[in-house]
Amino acid sequence: MIRRNSSHIRALLFCAIGLFLACADDDTPSATASLPELLTHAERRFHDGDLNSATASYRRALHKDSTSTVAMVGLARVYEVRGRVDLADRYRRRAFHLNYRIGTAAREAGDGVAARIAFGVAASVMPNHPMAPLKIGEMLLEAAQAESALVYLEKAALADPRFADARMKLGIALLQVGRTEEAQASFEAAIELNINAVDAYLNLGEIYAGRGEWAQAAAHYDRALLIRPTSELARQGLQAAMEHL
Repeated sequence: MIRRNSSHIRALLFCAIGLFLACADDDTPSATASLPELLTHAERRFHDGDLNSATASYRRALHKDSTSTVAMVGLARVYEVRGRVDLADRYRRRAFHLNYRIGTAAREAGDGVAARIAFGVAASVMPNHPMAPLKIGEMLLEAAQAESALVYLEKAALADPRFADARMKLGIALLQVGRTEEAQASFEAAIELNINAVDAYLNLGEIYAGRGEWAQAAAHYDRALLIRPTSELARQGLQAAMEHL
C-alpha cells in the first residue's frame, strides 16, 4: 500500500514538473502586447524553429499594423521554410510594393532621404527586382553622384538584362565617369531591347560626335529626331554633325 502510494506521488510530481516546464516555456504575448513585443516574440520563435508560434505572432503584428514590413517579410520567411513559395512570394511582393509606393511618393514630394530609405527597403525585400535599385540610381545621377549611381544601376541591369531603361541609365552613368566604350555598349543594348529608346540614340550621337565620327553622329541624331520630332538636342546635334560632313 505504501509502495503504491509512493508510486502515485512520484507520478503526480512528474506531471506537476511537466506542467510547470510547459507553462514556463509558454511566452505567448498577452492580448495587449505592443507591435515591437509581437515582432520580438515572432522572431525568437522563428529562430527556435517554432513556426506555428512565429506565424501567429507575425499575423497579430500585421493585424495591429497592416504596413509592417518586418511582419510581412517575417511571414515570407516562415512560408519559405514551410515550402509555401506562393505565399512567401505574396508577402514579399506586398512589402516591396508598399515601400516602393512610399519611395515614389517621397521622391515626388522632394524628400530624397525618405525616398532613398524606402527604395532601399524595397530593394532588400526583393533583391532580384530591378525597379528599386533603378530609382536609387536615378536619384544619385540627379545628384551628380555617378560613381555611386553605377552600383545601383548595375544591379538593376543584372536583375533584368532585358530592361531597356536600366541599360540606358547605366550607359549615362558610365558616360559620366568616362567609361565611354562601356557606355556605348550599354546604349546599344538598350536600343536592341527598345528600338525607340530616343535617349540612347542621343547619347550615342554625343559619343560619336566626341570622336569626330560625324556620319555616325548624324545618323543617330537623325534617328532620335524621327522618334521625337520636338527634341532640340537631336535637332542641334544633327545640325552640328551635318556641318562637318
